[in-house]
Amino acid sequence: MPMPEFLNSLTASAQRGELDLCIGRDDDLLQLETVLTGQGAGGVLLLGAPGVGKTELVRGLASHLAERKPEIEIFEVDLTSLEADTKYIGELQSKLNELLAFAAEKRGRVFFIDEFHSLIGIGTHNDKHSGIEQNLKSGLTSGRLRIIAATTEEEFKKFVAGDAALGRRFHRHMVREMDEAITAFLVRRENNSARTRGLPFMTEDALARVVEVAKIVYPEVARPACALKLFSEVRAVGRAAADTTCSVQGNPIDVLRSAVAILERGEGLEKLHDMLRRHINHQTGATLNLEVVESVLSELQAGRQ
Repeated sequence: MPMPEFLNSLTASAQRGELDLCIGRDDDLLQLETVLTGQGAGGVLLLGAPGVGKTELVRGLASHLAERKPEIEIFEVDLTSLEADTKYIGELQSKLNELLAFAAEKRGRVFFIDEFHSLIGIGTHNDKHSGIEQNLKSGLTSGRLRIIAATTEEEFKKFVAGDAALGRRFHRHMVREMDEAITAFLVRRENNSARTRGLPFMTEDALARVVEVAKIVYPEVARPACALKLFSEVRAVGRAAADTTCSVQGNPIDVLRSAVAILERGEGLEKLHDMLRRHINHQTGATLNLEVVESVLSELQAGRQ
């Protein structure tokens, strides 16, 4: 049968060279390979804080197994597509049956479900999810379905832990936060990619400061995601300011300090963009560029903000 539209083959993407190498996760990859090739639990449950890299780990696993265990193929389940046009309970269960049939057609098919708690509906009041966990348990128990599920510890305790029967179907694997060295490598990889594509990039000193202050700016997001997010935002500010038709009303340093302060207070990107729109216009004025960005990051690191 053809692959359902709500699936994406990560293994095929890995074979085409479309997935980045998974850095700093060798032990995780070997442990997950052991579980998936063994005769134990029907699936793996990845637990970790937001931004710790659960999805990236699975994509790295797809690349890892594409070479070592080509008989195992990993598919990513697009929950948005899975739930699309499923107004009634039966429509969603019909799609799940399609998934089960596709899984049973060939041994070695493994399905990655991110935000797993949002699918099973335990403890929710959404009737559309009613009974989904029973179908999942049945597939896992019979061996027809192999799943890599991912969620946070908080969501696990809230939605999954209360169903002991479902929990027994999974091998739990904690995904640890990356250290600063690995995080710096990943940010540098993104910076090198930007440089290769002719996009604004940052100096090594600026990259180091991004990694050091990322947890201050985004305390609720784990490494490496917090640093990658800050890197992206800093480049976005610099890219907008590098536009020759664009200028800044007021002192550029003060404008960027205000931007960083908004991020530190957790007020969100919408407020940040509103502030930038008030200061960046098409009149003559001082230009805000990446050197200014780096200067402010340096001050933030030194605790002078």
